[in-house]
Amino acid sequence: EEDKTNLRTKEELMAKITVSMGGRAAEEVVMNTMTNGASQDIQEATNIARNMVAMFGMSEEFGMMTLGSLRNQYLDGGYGLDCAQDTAAVMDREVKAILDQCYRSAVELIRTGFLRGVFTVYQNRKGENVVYLATRLTEADGYLDQFGSFGGVAFGRMEEGRFRYIPNAVNPGLSQLMEKRLPIAGHCPEFKKSILFLRPYPGFDYETVDLSKKPAAILHGLHHSSTACVEGKTGSLLWLLEKCQKANIPVYAASVKDAAGRNYESARKLLEKGAIPMENISPEAAYAKLLLLYNLYEEDAGGRMGEVFYFEHLPKSVNIL
Repeated sequence: EEDKTNLRTKEELMAKITVSMGGRAAEEVVMNTMTNGASQDIQEATNIARNMVAMFGMSEEFGMMTLGSLRNQYLDGGYGLDCAQDTAAVMDREVKAILDQCYRSAVELIRTGFLRGVFTVYQNRKGENVVYLATRLTEADGYLDQFGSFGGVAFGRMEEGRFRYIPNAVNPGLSQLMEKRLPIAGHCPEFKKSILFLRPYPGFDYETVDLSKKPAAILHGLHHSSTACVEGKTGSLLWLLEKCQKANIPVYAASVKDAAGRNYESARKLLEKGAIPMENISPEAAYAKLLLLYNLYEEDAGGRMGEVFYFEHLPKSVNIL
């Protein structure tokens, strides 16, 4: 239903199908078999592909031609075909072609080196199937609908059905990915503790920040070169830091380039005042890490913040060209 009501690009829908195919692809590559465990994912992928062809005008064969009409939204919200039987057969072939393409991408990503970890495959505006480390994926541009990678370099690409690694100083080597890691936890936590994520902007009034629900911690984003506003009263992050210290709420700042090195004056003041630096990590990954740790380790969450889980921190001061 989501794909019929929210605006989605063709590339986003293809990426979503590829993700849905990941479970079955893993069964083929790792277990050399198939189970019924992927049935729901296959159904979801098929529905998306069918909507792309019949409703969204995303088929090369049919172009902008609509092949179906919506049924009553208060019933099943599906559609009925408005085409001849022969046309419906061609439509099925188009749907299968989309599913096959996405499935091949999922299989090859797993098969080429059988990389350990979590990745996101997204087709950009150039038609390139870009592979991102999930811990470095950044929020999509709201206008172009394009995702990015923290540090500016993606992990790889899918080319002609095969994974191509992008060698760069910010990317971990393939051998590093294959190293065995201990699990972060032996159980899935109940996310009862909240993290308040603040994105600063000029004129932000920190007096409007409500601490009555007592978040476990606050994550505060930073401006260019790890800076923030430290002038004035309620418009200064220093004012919020003092307020949080009285309430015993830790405040983390991301991303800090070099906590122990040279910093702008505002960054130095923040650290001296007690802001906890999270170095060379995207705000998105920092938020996820804080949320996970504070719900896994109530007493020692702050003490484990320096641990690297899966390449979420970039190396310091490297040339990414």
